Amino acid sequence: MWSNKDWSEYWAKGALHSCPSSFEGFYGDTTQAFWCHQIDMCGSGDTLVDLCCGNGGLLAFVAERLQSERTLDLVGVDSATLDAGVLRKLCHRYRNLRIFDQTAIENIPVADASVHLATSQFGVEYALDDLFWAELARILASSARAAWIVHHADSALISVATDELKLHRSMCEPGGVLELARQVIQAIGNVKPVEQRASFE
Repeated sequence: MWSNKDWSEYWAKGALHSCPSSFEGFYGDTTQAFWCHQIDMCGSGDTLVDLCCGNGGLLAFVAERLQSERTLDLVGVDSATLDAGVLRKLCHRYRNLRIFDQTAIENIPVADASVHLATSQFGVEYALDDLFWAELARILASSARAAWIVHHADSALISVATDELKLHRSMCEPGGVLELARQVIQAIGNVKPVEQRASFE
């Protein structure tokens, strides 16, 4: 799993989401239709919090979709260090948008019972612990909803990741590739050069 440092380095490149080479805009039609449906159920003045928001791709999509139709208070939270230039542009263009980087989703800077929709795309699934659930319960209004897109347990991504973990374990376990490689390197290091061996003969 990527660390905060890994994600910080990724977002520093300016990407708005995690699949920039696969989609020109914000993901594909099916994903956009899902988020449009969620947005359409929000009322004017509602607060939307995007968890593990990255450089604000979903928030920018929501703000663009709303235009002057109605106003939502848009808040993003991510524990990584995000691209300051991208955030400035987004927050300047969309005045109702705030993004807090270097901020844990277990400590979201909003008032109790103030959030009407909590969103996340391929993010919150990595942080489902007791502290997060308690924080989510604190911030959600009584009529609030949570809408998340997560990886399916049978998806190709999960299958590949599972295989990679098995390979990693097999390499690191006692008697695995890494231990054998260390033994080989040590053995090679103990071999005397040909010239040195010849002097003893």
